[in-house]
Amino acid sequence: MSLRFAAPSDDACPLDVVAEDGFDEWFAALPAQSQDWVKTIGFTAALGQAVMVPSGDGTARAVIGFGSAAKRARGRFALASGFSKLPQGVYELIGDLPAGDLGTEALG
Repeated sequence: MSLRFAAPSDDACPLDVVAEDGFDEWFAALPAQSQDWVKTIGFTAALGQAVMVPSGDGTARAVIGFGSAAKRARGRFALASGFSKLPQGVYELIGDLPAGDLGTEALG
């Protein structure tokens, strides 16, 4: 059986999953207004941290912290703990997770 997330939806809110070691690159790609928001709320990509980040065009994206590989190795279902902190809705994962993590997170 192949594990996967739900099929894409036109109503889905974009979801970034950001590991601590990828935070700087992700942050640098954000518009200035979004960077200010991320600084203000203190998002650091810590494991299970979850926020909504507004963009300049009136939309928002969800972001879940994926922590470090060492922290992820001590537990399972990091995305599930982040999802519980987001508003109810449909989210579309933007980007990829490592194959092993994707299978585990699809179960969570």
